[in-house]
Amino acid sequence: MEDSFRKLYSVDPEKIVEGINEIKSKYPTLSEEEIPAVVEALSSLFYVDPFDNPEMTKVIDDVQQLIADIGPRAIPTILEKIHNTDIKAELAFARTCGLMGKEAIEPLLDVIIEKSDTIDMSFALYAFGKIRSPEIVKALPHVLKAVKSPMKESEDTAVRAMGKIFENIKPGDVSDEDIQEVYDVFLAKTYHGNEVIRSKSIRGLNKMLQFGFINKGDKPAILNRAKTALGLEDSEDWDPSYLVRREAQQVLDKHQ
Repeated sequence: MEDSFRKLYSVDPEKIVEGINEIKSKYPTLSEEEIPAVVEALSSLFYVDPFDNPEMTKVIDDVQQLIADIGPRAIPTILEKIHNTDIKAELAFARTCGLMGKEAIEPLLDVIIEKSDTIDMSFALYAFGKIRSPEIVKALPHVLKAVKSPMKESEDTAVRAMGKIFENIKPGDVSDEDIQEVYDVFLAKTYHGNEVIRSKSIRGLNKMLQFGFINKGDKPAILNRAKTALGLEDSEDWDPSYLVRREAQQVLDKHQ
């Protein structure tokens, strides 16, 4: 395996691909002891900037899929790596968890439950938003709890994760009580002091409307909030953030 690892360090993309393919041919039989080294070696490519090295874009995508194919057994090593990483690699690690699909849900839930208000929890919340499976509904109660976190990063990623969850489920997958709670949280956070959280909250309400989670009685309140943010109807409580007003305009364009 070490010979394959060394090929990953090459400046020649073809040599790197050769190393990746060698590892890929062996990974179905990897032992638990071998997995951390394999994940660490492969994920070293996540630090390559595809903007400066466009020929590496597909290589990095392939590596994400390969680590995802290893499955939840790769998650402990991923969690170790995110503590000393940069934004490129962190996003790649999150996409990798997303590619694992429903298999990543339980391990990531364990992170949220056991490591609340930590960088691990923020990462798990972000990774939830990358998972495309209706089973992500399991995470909703924990995301609702995380949205009240005193850590801005956890609060921000929890708001985003709630919106992403509603892209992957149907109204019958979640209780009316949970839908109402999410609606109340989103609406309240459209007045948050942070413009990014305000914008994501309006976007979340937009998604709830789009995917049929909002009843007719609550829809006017969302439209009125969007109008207020835009300063329409002589409202003096308009939002100074272009980011927020952009999201508000999209609500009106789609649902008014």
